[in-house]
Amino acid sequence: MKKAVYDTFGSNKHVPCFARSLNLMIQDAISSTQELKPIIQKVKRIVTFFKCSVNATHALKKLQRQEGKTEDKILKLKQECETRWNSTFLMLSRFLQLANHVSTVLINNSILGSADSPEMISRAELKAIEDACELLSPIELVTVEISGEKYVTCSKIIPIVNCLMVTIDRLIPKTEVSASLKQNILNQIKRRFYSEKSNIEKNRFLAISTLLDPRYKKMHFQSITTVSYAQTKVNKLMKEMFESENKNSQKNNYSESNIESNIKKHNVCNIHDKLMTSRSENLDEFGENGGLSAEFRQYLISPVVDRSECPLKTWQRLRALHPHLYEIALKYLVIVGTSVPCERLFSKAGNIITEKRNRLKGKRASKIIFLSSLNKEYW
Repeated sequence: MKKAVYDTFGSNKHVPCFARSLNLMIQDAISSTQELKPIIQKVKRIVTFFKCSVNATHALKKLQRQEGKTEDKILKLKQECETRWNSTFLMLSRFLQLANHVSTVLINNSILGSADSPEMISRAELKAIEDACELLSPIELVTVEISGEKYVTCSKIIPIVNCLMVTIDRLIPKTEVSASLKQNILNQIKRRFYSEKSNIEKNRFLAISTLLDPRYKKMHFQSITTVSYAQTKVNKLMKEMFESENKNSQKNNYSESNIESNIKKHNVCNIHDKLMTSRSENLDEFGENGGLSAEFRQYLISPVVDRSECPLKTWQRLRALHPHLYEIALKYLVIVGTSVPCERLFSKAGNIITEKRNRLKGKRASKIIFLSSLNKEYW
């Protein structure tokens, strides 16, 4: 898919799936933490034992019932899966929740002489898992946040990475294992998102969408150069819009003057006057040295809106003040930050277009898929 985008549109038009990049980042960070790997393997063996043993699973449920939990509240252990995002964190966090009960079941199995019962992890290892989950928890929350499809996601990527790095940097590890994991996570964030080869701030789609999101603007950019580059791009787009409008305006004015007077029509000086007027308007708007347009400057110096606000609704309110920026913002804010919405759509298409419905035409299938993607409130 990546090669298809490169070959068709060019490498500068490619927006990588941010959720997948996050997952690869955390996998590399965990793999680099040699002290954590044997602990994870121990947990995996314990989870596998419970998944394969009916008696152990029954005993685990029984202990939870004795606590007063109802059937819908009873928890099961989760297994790690390399293809599932954040599955390591989900496995470790669930293991922490059930650690006391798991320990009880394993001890009872050992007393009964069960040969295949795995060894329970130590208290120090349990503390390391607890610390690791504290470091991995923000990444799981970020993955869920960026995988949405009912709100703007592309403009969130640069702010999320910046906030994620600051959040993890402020966490204080209590064990050597978690201290090593923390450093590896920070190194991987810098390598994947701020390196020379893969700097998210240099991706013009991400940079422009963030800059034109009234919630963030320039707040989360780490490099002045990338901010300046994004501003130049937006300013160039605005200038092209102004020039296009001026050309159309000149044509309209020329046709009006043609109707009003034949003398004005043949007067060459009128063309000069019109060109002078349009030139002065452009200079007033963009400045004598070709700086930022007044409309763009006004937007940048205005305060950011609350993070809970919808940027698209905010731009509807700002449309009268910033009409040209409004057009550019709508173009860039609708870009999705991950491939998750597309994958969900493909899954729906697979459920609709089945072998039993192979006579379904593409046009009809497209309409059914669209209708199935709507919220229940619209029905």
